[in-house]
Amino acid sequence: MIVIDNSASMRATDVAPSRLEAARAAALNVVDGLRFQDEVAIVLAGSTPEVVVGMTGHAPTLRDAIDQIQVSDNPTHIDSAIELGRQLIGNHPHGQVIVMTDGCVDAGQPGERSQAADKSRASDKTAVVARTPVEFRLFSSDAANVGITQLQVLRSLIDPLGYEILASVRNASTRAVACRLELTLNDIPVDVIPLTLKPEELWSRSIEKTSLEGGPLQAVLTNIREGEGTHESDSGERDQLDADNAAWALLPSRSTQQVLIVTAGNLFLQKVFEANPLVEVTVRKDFPEQWPADSIIVLHRDVPLTIPSGNVFIVDPVGSCVGMRGSRKRV
Repeated sequence: MIVIDNSASMRATDVAPSRLEAARAAALNVVDGLRFQDEVAIVLAGSTPEVVVGMTGHAPTLRDAIDQIQVSDNPTHIDSAIELGRQLIGNHPHGQVIVMTDGCVDAGQPGERSQAADKSRASDKTAVVARTPVEFRLFSSDAANVGITQLQVLRSLIDPLGYEILASVRNASTRAVACRLELTLNDIPVDVIPLTLKPEELWSRSIEKTSLEGGPLQAVLTNIREGEGTHESDSGERDQLDADNAAWALLPSRSTQQVLIVTAGNLFLQKVFEANPLVEVTVRKDFPEQWPADSIIVLHRDVPLTIPSGNVFIVDPVGSCVGMRGSRKRV
């Protein structure tokens, strides 16, 4: 059983040409070494373990399946994939699980968690499947990486145009890293924040902005370099994983409310509604022949109007609600 990690971190290029390419090449070497009556199955260790190919000794089928494996943007669940592989192997006395990953277990003690799980079940004589040996082959190095670990946008509950950006950036490196966090909304610049992060430092901030329009909010890390004063040409050496240098969130748009004020003239009433940026005010001296759709209608003072068919409720000056139907009334 070959378990291949195709999570987002396998995009890293510290192992040439990439971690996933190196893992696929190693898996092909295993297939090329198959002997007569040997059988192999392939499992992807993504967010949900997936059987790519069941047990087979047909090398061309296995090679095609390995060549078609693509890296994803999902996390990995190695333990679940190993358990799935052991179930496929069953009670075969010569079964083995080979895990191609970039280090979801400690590189110095590969397979420690799985071996501990085997020992805990060793007293159960029926747990034959759990004792299938696991071999970890790691494709990674101590490469530097800085990435966006959180991006969330929320509308303000107080400011009708306001919204709040929650962003986090982590320096997963043994050296200080300088970079810029650039924020755009609908491809329009919102903010540029210079960052200098210490080794393993996590930077988090809440940023308040205003916009009536919604749309895709993008955060991008640019000008990544080692510490301060390093040339931008060195940025490639300070970040070996591009996948976490960009993130997106969706900002809901604010809808405006149409308000029709029918009045002989009242500037104060008009300005009260216009003070709200989410309100579009129209002022008329007489009521229109067609009842405005999707509008709040304010009738001020003595207004002649014809009520359309159906029930319409109008609040009189003392606050009581009077129902009228289909005839010409004065309010």
